[in-house]
Amino acid sequence: MQYKDVQKQIKEINSHDKVVLEYNKMKPLPEGYRLKVSDDWCAAYVSVILYRAGFKRISECSVPRMILLARAAGIYKDKSYVPKVGDLVIYDWDDIKDGDHVGIITVKDNIGFLTVQEGNKAGAIGIRVIHYEDSCISGFISIPYDKAATTPAKYKTVDDIVDAIIAGKFGNGEDRKEALYKFFQDKVNDKLR
Repeated sequence: MQYKDVQKQIKEINSHDKVVLEYNKMKPLPEGYRLKVSDDWCAAYVSVILYRAGFKRISECSVPRMILLARAAGIYKDKSYVPKVGDLVIYDWDDIKDGDHVGIITVKDNIGFLTVQEGNKAGAIGIRVIHYEDSCISGFISIPYDKAATTPAKYKTVDDIVDAIIAGKFGNGEDRKEALYKFFQDKVNDKLR
């Protein structure tokens, strides 16, 4: 799964009714529970997006249960982690450390502010801008996106590389920096051999 798959689903899953409908189509249904319109639905929103994008390991309509699944999968990160675009933010509004709300990071700026896409934000799908070190954030879930998809192919000229960057072939943000660094470091290592 690539982050672009998640971006596509964020555009398609655009209402509470669609979240409920799509969540209840999951096979198997997480914990066998059918989501009701009256349920809290932030975790269901994130689960539907990830599930439809191809990542099914933490599908759940409960944030605490989602955290348990992420811990079991080894992808839950505490507050010391520096998140990246595509990761999930876990909020703890009441300071009980059980996880009360979740969203998907869609933008991260150079000084640590995150733009987070959330379901059930004031009863709707919405966006929150928050610093990753904010006290109401209890942790993160680091989604394992396909790194191979951001590994550049063979390019003949610098212009080919620039065109590939513009086309998003190297990913975005930190993923792009990593892919470009690896691409050029591999070229240097090849020359030195």
